[in-house]
Amino acid sequence: MSGTFDASLKELIERYPADWLALTGRTASGAVQVIDADLSTVSAAADKVIRVPDSAPWLLHLEMQSSPKSALPRHLHWYNALLGHRHELRVRTVLVLLRPAADSPQLDGIYREQFPGEAPYLEFRYTVLRVWRMPAESFLTGPLGTLPLAPISAATEAELPGVVRRLDERLENEASPEQRQVLGTAAMLLTGLRLPQEAMLALYQGVHFMSILKDSSFYQMILDEGRLEGRLEGQLTEARALVLRLGQTKLGPPDEAFATALQGIADLGRLERMLERLWTAVAWQDLLAAE
Repeated sequence: MSGTFDASLKELIERYPADWLALTGRTASGAVQVIDADLSTVSAAADKVIRVPDSAPWLLHLEMQSSPKSALPRHLHWYNALLGHRHELRVRTVLVLLRPAADSPQLDGIYREQFPGEAPYLEFRYTVLRVWRMPAESFLTGPLGTLPLAPISAATEAELPGVVRRLDERLENEASPEQRQVLGTAAMLLTGLRLPQEAMLALYQGVHFMSILKDSSFYQMILDEGRLEGRLEGQLTEARALVLRLGQTKLGPPDEAFATALQGIADLGRLERMLERLWTAVAWQDLLAAE
C-alpha cells in the first residue's frame, strides 16, 4: 500500500484546490484551479500547482513528502524557478511533511547557495507544514478537502478513535457518496503512514463510509496485501522453526544471540540457505554467514 497515498493526495488537491490553499493560510479573490505541474523539458514534475487568481495572479506549489529525500531544499528551489519561468508568474512553495520520518534539520524554510567565506548569492524561502504537529481540530473543523489529514495530525493514538468518529460524522452529513469514497480512501491511506495495516483497519471498523469502500478496488487491494503478508509471515515462522529444530540435532541448543538474530531474518531465501548450510556448519554462527 506504500506510495498509493501520493495519488490519493493529488486527487484531493485536484478536487479541492481552495481547501488546500486555505491550509497554507491564504485565500483567493476568485476561483482557484489546478494547473499543469509538468516540467518535462527538464525531466521533472512538481507534485501539484494551483493558480491563485488575485489582482496579481500567482502560483501555489504544494510538495508532499512522507520519507526522507536528499537535497530536497535544492529541488524545491529548482521546481519553484522552473514553474515561475514556464508560467511567468510568481510562485510560493509549501512543503507538506506527512510524518516525522520525512523531517530533517535542513528543512528550515530557507535554501542558500554561497561560496566559502562569502555572503549567500542565492536565498530561497519556502514554507514547511509538519502535519503531525498541527492540531486535529484544525482539520476536523476545516474544509472537506483537507479533512483526511486529521488522523496523521497531532492527535495521540488514544485520541484517534474519536478523530475517526468525527471525520466519519462530517462525511456522513456533508459529503456525497462519491466524495465519501474519495475522502474516506484518502483518510485510510494516510492513517497507514502512522499505523500498521491491521491496526488501521481495526480503527475504521464500523464507520459509515466503510459500507461504500468495502466494494471498492482500494479495499480489496489492502485485504489482498494483508493476506499476502500473512502467508509470508507464516512461511517465515515455519522456516525459522525448522532451522532451530534441525540445527539443535547437530549443534545443540542455540545461544540467545543466535535466537535473537534468527527472529530478525525476514528473507525466506536466506532461511533456506541457512538450512542448506546446516550440513557443513560446526557452530550456530556459521548459519548466519548465509546471505
